[in-house]
Amino acid sequence: MNNLVKNKTVIVLFVTMAFCCFYIFSCWFSVSENGSDLLYRDGMYVLGLLFFITLVSVLGMLRCLFMLLFPERKAEAWSGFKTLFKIFGFLVVFIIFTLAIGDIIRDLGLRAMTVRARPLIQAIRQYQATNGVPPNALDDLVPKYIQNIPATKVGAYPQFNFIRNQNLAIYGSNTWILVVPISSDKDTSEFLIYYPNHNYPASGQGNVQVDPMGHWVSIEFNNADAKLSGFEIPNE
Repeated sequence: MNNLVKNKTVIVLFVTMAFCCFYIFSCWFSVSENGSDLLYRDGMYVLGLLFFITLVSVLGMLRCLFMLLFPERKAEAWSGFKTLFKIFGFLVVFIIFTLAIGDIIRDLGLRAMTVRARPLIQAIRQYQATNGVPPNALDDLVPKYIQNIPATKVGAYPQFNFIRNQNLAIYGSNTWILVVPISSDKDTSEFLIYYPNHNYPASGQGNVQVDPMGHWVSIEFNNADAKLSGFEIPNE
């Protein structure tokens, strides 16, 4: 019995480490030059499985505690509780470590993308200073203000999207913005956004989550709440 329990514990820990490694890899791959965000979405599902396994271990510990009430099963229950508690501890440590490392890797990749946009932002500002209005499209900048439009160098999100804003009631009254969609599904959307005036919507209004990234921000929201805080879903 002890060998069987040990084998099951080893299997659970091995699966946990494999899932954690997959999630970390998916975070790196989502911001690599030849990457894709499909694995990142799969990685989120894998992380959800880890949370489910953790919940199962907690339920198992509760069951063992209940079994301690029966003297004839006390030894078995205590042994099972100790094993499940070890598994629970490993799971919590692995999940926290995985989330931290994955978020750092993805955050660094997105921040590097904003740095690559600096020549483009400078060119747009120069165009607006010269002509009094922002360009209609990024192609208007070439070749007078910039030799070519820089790419993000992230395969999953390859280009900077420019929006000339004609409705000053949205986008914080900025006359133009840069947008990179970095993840979305049917109900939620996430964008990397640059406002030239840096007057971004406040986090927490509605379901809008705003995370600063230098002079850029990452904005995530439920699509139903997109117009809150003067924000709308950018048209790519």
